[in-house]
Amino acid sequence: MKEEKQGSWFLLCSIVIVVSLLSFYMAISRRYPYYFIWDMDFITALDTVAINSGLLPDHILHPGFGMYLILVLSSKIAYCLGNLSILNFRDVAVSLNPLNGMAELTDFIRFHSPVLAVSIVVILALALRLLSGRLKWTFLLFLAVLGTQESLIYHASMVRTELYSVFYWSCAIFAMAGAVKSSRYFAKTLLLFLTGLFLGLSFLTKAQSFLFLLILLILFFLNLSLFPGHQVKEGRGITRRGLQVMLVLSLFNLLVFLSLCIASYYSWNPKEYIAGVLNFFITPLTVISSLSFLILFLYQLNLYTSRRISPESFTQVSFLNIIASGFLISFMSHFFLYSHPLVSLQYLLRDFKLLFFGWFSNISEWFFAPDKFASYLRYNPLLVITNLLLTLLLALGYRLWFLRITKKQLALCLSISTLAALVNIFGTRPMLRDVIWSETALNFINLFYFVILIQR
Repeated sequence: MKEEKQGSWFLLCSIVIVVSLLSFYMAISRRYPYYFIWDMDFITALDTVAINSGLLPDHILHPGFGMYLILVLSSKIAYCLGNLSILNFRDVAVSLNPLNGMAELTDFIRFHSPVLAVSIVVILALALRLLSGRLKWTFLLFLAVLGTQESLIYHASMVRTELYSVFYWSCAIFAMAGAVKSSRYFAKTLLLFLTGLFLGLSFLTKAQSFLFLLILLILFFLNLSLFPGHQVKEGRGITRRGLQVMLVLSLFNLLVFLSLCIASYYSWNPKEYIAGVLNFFITPLTVISSLSFLILFLYQLNLYTSRRISPESFTQVSFLNIIASGFLISFMSHFFLYSHPLVSLQYLLRDFKLLFFGWFSNISEWFFAPDKFASYLRYNPLLVITNLLLTLLLALGYRLWFLRITKKQLALCLSISTLAALVNIFGTRPMLRDVIWSETALNFINLFYFVILIQR
């Protein structure tokens, strides 16, 4: 009876916090008119209409695909329910007042931002709750800390691909947490595949999320080490068939990636100037990605031909291959947007070429500005200092034996903290719209370290 009463209070408190956050974010969004900012509210509305008309979007720099995937689906549903008067250019042409219709569409698109902001908070809090085990009431702390970060409040007022990209990353974090905790073979495989799928959608939405991808992968291996008891309980050992399946999967991943590289590189050479893109050629990301898929295949081939196989090595490489498969399949989501497969393929190759072969004219602003860390530190010193203190506490806990943490786990924690610091230096710009990258990463990592400390 007492546990039921506590459960009811816990649920009530959670609902109150989530509803309060949503109301707060919505109030901020409604304070600004539809013409508040053209970058990206106006551009996004135009491209949504273009996609719904069977045309390719005009703005592809980010490249923004994950955002349009949500907006195209939601706008069609709203149009069918009679909540939107304009869906495509045909509706614009026959409208007596196209301006009102576009204003309505812009407001509808901006409505997604506060909803996504709350979704990010809830999903990341649920992931931490899943990893923290029985520490139920800490979920309220997770909601409060994540929900009050300034970057989400800022992004609730406008349309930006950064918010959508972080949303997909949050979904990948939750899927990863579920995969780590799952002890069923099918569920673990499916959740790992979804982890890769959401990572791909995050990358397809905003290229700056590449460091977030690395952070998640290291978090995954850290959690595998922290929760070794959550393994498949169905008695599936290393079989010849299992080795064959994983070898075929790794070969599939390699061939699909190389095929997309070749097809995209020799297609779509735009005559018009694309803002921010200086040229197309083989970039360091192209080489690193190709080598990664090749190494995964060669390692899997080595396991297949070896007589003595380490179960841990086979498991970890298999997990990586499943995640990589989901990542590549995310590019096939382009075929959900158009009824004509050739248009979808053209959109897919365009985004792939931009991500892996595009070189941006302002690349120096992203990569070669270490002074940005000082600007981020001045903007939110408490967040950075908290991360440093928690990392130091983990190191002291290992050194002084008051935490049950191994050298490998500590090394993974230090790698995560290093990548979180690099988010402030590489891949972001010194502006408010990019604060969401460092703030979300550090907040989640700090809370995750807090979970490790109270559990061990």
